Amino acid sequence: MAIAAGLLVFLLLYLGSGFFTDRFFEESGYYVSHDKQFVRSLQEYVDENQIASTDDRALSEWGKQQGDIFYQIYNDDELLFQYYGRGSKSFQQAANLEYLEWIIPYDVQFADGTYQVMIFGDYYYKSFKYSMAISVLCAFAVFLAVFLPAIRKRTRYITKLRDEIEILGSGDLDYEVTVRGNDELTDLAENLDQMREALRHHMEEENRLAEERQSIVTRLSHDIRTPLTSMNLFADLLKRGDYETEAQRDHYIDRIQENAANLTNLAEELFHAAKDTGQAIAPETKQEQNADAAKAGFDLALVLADAAEALRLTGFTVQEYYSSAGLILSADKQLFARVLDNITSNIVRYADPTEPVLFSCEESGGSARIAFENAISSSEETKAAGSGIGLLNVRELVQKEGGSVEIESDESRFLVRLTIPMES
Repeated sequence: MAIAAGLLVFLLLYLGSGFFTDRFFEESGYYVSHDKQFVRSLQEYVDENQIASTDDRALSEWGKQQGDIFYQIYNDDELLFQYYGRGSKSFQQAANLEYLEWIIPYDVQFADGTYQVMIFGDYYYKSFKYSMAISVLCAFAVFLAVFLPAIRKRTRYITKLRDEIEILGSGDLDYEVTVRGNDELTDLAENLDQMREALRHHMEEENRLAEERQSIVTRLSHDIRTPLTSMNLFADLLKRGDYETEAQRDHYIDRIQENAANLTNLAEELFHAAKDTGQAIAPETKQEQNADAAKAGFDLALVLADAAEALRLTGFTVQEYYSSAGLILSADKQLFARVLDNITSNIVRYADPTEPVLFSCEESGGSARIAFENAISSSEETKAAGSGIGLLNVRELVQKEGGSVEIESDESRFLVRLTIPMES
């Protein structure tokens, strides 16, 4: 009933309002004034660019600038040019068949003479648009007036859902959608709430992955600097010929190759971590992909001695205390090298080079206990607090091997103690 009443009102208003609005636009000169505006615009365009009636491209370009219009250029009864705007095919047909007989031609002075122009724009449909809008609005009002009492409760629920959708659209995904009743609107509300929950979970996961990825990229970028510094140091020693024997020279070359291998793996990890795959971040080096080969074991004292030698080359005095020789640590050697790189890098930046640095290592309860102690420099350059990324990397890398890190610090001394299982 409500639909029938709405349709009846629509037809009556559409027919009546169409007649009156059409007369109003015609008698008020609305169409003619718009035609003249387009003609003046065309004349200015022609004068400014010295366009001839045969310049189809320039005339089409002007038509595109005007929007949905159709216009033709005549020399008496001879059609010289016509342009269809962006309107639909039905608009073009209406322009040709229904209106062209009474559209007023206007003289336009082109570069090659004066010719007649007839213009048809979408403003000719203005009365139709107004009639349609008035009819639809009134018909809808009648429909609501007839049907509203029966759906008042549902309408309030729809309004509530609309408000809640706006809340969700503003970004508040913690706001729960109200689920009420047992009909189609209830199903819609349940689906909206499920979608909200899924989207919230997805965004949380995306944020977590982005933070994790950024953290990995930051740490790897920090670790890349140390192998580069070490490579430059040994390369500079080789360039200056600052070695006593061929064996020492070969040792420097071996250290450069080791750092280059570490740098390659770090760059590979950085590349994989930086890729936006939308999956959980789990960077793996070639050594981690082949765990048996990576954890074949290495002489801990020799590795620490190499790190101590690198510090000596930068001007530090290093005192080494190892409880026993041949202490074999079954851990990832390159991962442990990154740990040492971060620790020695911090020593170079913040330690007092006039005081000795202490390296010590002992076995206790099936674990290797490794300590690094240094005096803190009092210079202004080292008083500024660091980013803490190096020590964070040390803690996470040691924890990968099942170990732990202890840090003790006061105004003058700094101590890092690592505890790593001998068999990880």
